Amino acid sequence: MWCRRKSVVPLATLMMRGGVAVIVVPLLTIGAGQAAAANAMSEDLDAFHWDDMNSAARKDLLARLDASSRDDKKRIALFVSPQAVDGANCPLRTAIVGLLARDAVGVVAVDELHRVPLDGVVFRKVFARLRANLFDRLESSPRRVPVVGMTATLPLDLQEQFGAMSGVKFDVEERGDGRRRNIAISVRFNATTATALKAFVVKHRKPEDEDKDGVKVVLYSNHAKRMKNLTAVVEKVLPPGEDVSSVAGGTGGMMKSYITEAWRASLDPEARTLEKINCTVLVAKGAANCGLDCRDCGAVAREGPPAHLIDLLQEMGRIRPQGYDCPYEYLIALSVATWAALLLRIETTEDAGERKRQRGYLTVVLRLLVLQSGCIHAALEGAFGNPSVGVAAQAAPCGDMCWNCNPGLTLDRGGRAEKEVVL
Repeated sequence: MWCRRKSVVPLATLMMRGGVAVIVVPLLTIGAGQAAAANAMSEDLDAFHWDDMNSAARKDLLARLDASSRDDKKRIALFVSPQAVDGANCPLRTAIVGLLARDAVGVVAVDELHRVPLDGVVFRKVFARLRANLFDRLESSPRRVPVVGMTATLPLDLQEQFGAMSGVKFDVEERGDGRRRNIAISVRFNATTATALKAFVVKHRKPEDEDKDGVKVVLYSNHAKRMKNLTAVVEKVLPPGEDVSSVAGGTGGMMKSYITEAWRASLDPEARTLEKINCTVLVAKGAANCGLDCRDCGAVAREGPPAHLIDLLQEMGRIRPQGYDCPYEYLIALSVATWAALLLRIETTEDAGERKRQRGYLTVVLRLLVLQSGCIHAALEGAFGNPSVGVAAQAAPCGDMCWNCNPGLTLDRGGRAEKEVVL
């Protein structure tokens, strides 16, 4: 089964079937939060994030798994990275194989499923090895083990690639309504993208209308080196008592957890869990565009084009404020330099097939950003939307919430020249 309703499905399946759920989380930054949320779900459920556990805790858990069965009152939800079940002598994989042989695995799930085919070909080949490490071993269970895939963004081509890579075929698909027409999608062509992003932060942290609340802001970049510059730019414009934090692939696990907790904390000082940091702006690479949720986030921007339309939609998905009366906005700040930097990064990819694939993804993004003649929301919904909404509803223009329907959401000073060069 493939489903967009996230972890409710495998956890509910676990509670009905009993035993142990093995939930693969490709992105380490979100596994701990998912385990904590699962633990709060029921007193009859114990959830663990394997990758965050120390050696002693892992040893105790392995002993418990070796004694587990489907008849146990206490269910176990085991959140693991693909790396956790890899390797020549992997004790966790051995424990899972034993659970399967005893019919003690209630469900297997893969969260953020789109990352497996996107990254598993070249960058993280351990994702591709999930087939040998986990999926092919499901046949050893006396009864069929249901497999659940979860993601908010899965175009047909990546779904087919996941099937070929994993050997998993989903019997049921459920696509939710992914329309986000309450978010203004804007694009700015500007040679100085940092200036555009600084103005974006000021706009949403210090609204001109004093009766409106500011919201938290995320800034994405394609390059870790640019994050330091963007962080310094933002620090200069934030009010006293507010902080900007950054997270990238090289950020350590403990620091990632700390930054994640600070980002998710409420803007309400009385509800904030950390006293020494008030993270109102987050600067990140694409690894933070999945699962890093904050109810006070109302604006997201990125420097340079996204490498894939999935990145665009995932970044828009970080916007989910509750109870705010403000314009929600997703901004892409573009320049010739940011295009060139991403193209050059693609050209450094050694695998010729992967280079071709990435160029193809970037071409699709280019067509949307500079060649799309119709509504941007409608174009995105056509690629990712819910078929039950209907073709007519998806094709209808948004009115004034994208740069093609509202000219005020595009270009900038000197932007027309930048756009012509990109074209």
